[in-house]
Amino acid sequence: MIVLYQTRDFGAKINATFQYIVQQFRSLGLALLYIAGPVVLVAGIADGMSESAVRGNLFGLTSRASVVSLGAYLLAFWLVPLVTYAHLKVYGQTEGGPVRVSDVWREVRRAFGRAVVAIALYLLVCVIGSFIFVLPGIYFAVTISMILAVVVMEDAGPADAFGRCFTLIQDHWWSTFGLLSIMGFVYLSLLSLILVPATLWDVLKSVLHLPEIPPLAMAFLGAFIVLALLLFLVVVVLAIGFQYFNLVEKREHPGLIDRIDSIGETAPQTQLANEDFYE
Repeated sequence: MIVLYQTRDFGAKINATFQYIVQQFRSLGLALLYIAGPVVLVAGIADGMSESAVRGNLFGLTSRASVVSLGAYLLAFWLVPLVTYAHLKVYGQTEGGPVRVSDVWREVRRAFGRAVVAIALYLLVCVIGSFIFVLPGIYFAVTISMILAVVVMEDAGPADAFGRCFTLIQDHWWSTFGLLSIMGFVYLSLLSLILVPATLWDVLKSVLHLPEIPPLAMAFLGAFIVLALLLFLVVVVLAIGFQYFNLVEKREHPGLIDRIDSIGETAPQTQLANEDFYE
């Protein structure tokens, strides 16, 4: 079992991220597939239809598909982190036991409305900060990057989660910025596995005058690319989650308290077992 609330150095947080992905690949993948999958499919198909319509000069279809694609993209990029944090919460509640999709879905529904407002607040603050100057935008983007984790893990409202982020990140802004920078680089590296071949295909198609991909195939190809983009995003989301656990443990020590309590609970049971043995 991976201990969630635990102080971790920079490398340990990255290791915990990938360890969690490997250990929970199936259950997390199923949760993302069943809960966020339909939205991802709509986003990808609409994106593929939009691109096909552009090439066919079908402007009416292009505008409708673009609107649907944009809306689905926004929902998907918000839903994937929500599902991931809900999975982390259930994992902690079951103490490393099986994480069922139904339990993850329950947590997603509980946090749904609060998460929408929290993400809107996050985007609003970051945009306003960027308009004032680039540096305030970066500062706020890093500072409140854990807002969705707080909403899910602590059942907090958007305003409380906003303030909680400032409390947790105090004296730890640079370490959070460094973690996000490294994991962002990892995310871009993973994206290149998809985007580079797609770009090369477009170049070869233009140079060699290859036939256009059928619209239906383009739609499903778009769905596959969007799915890959969002799955790779899980790496960054989990890293933020483990930074949240790290900062909470540094300030409030819930993990240490639980371990101390567990020692007190297991000691009488061990003593009783020994007495039964000698009887």
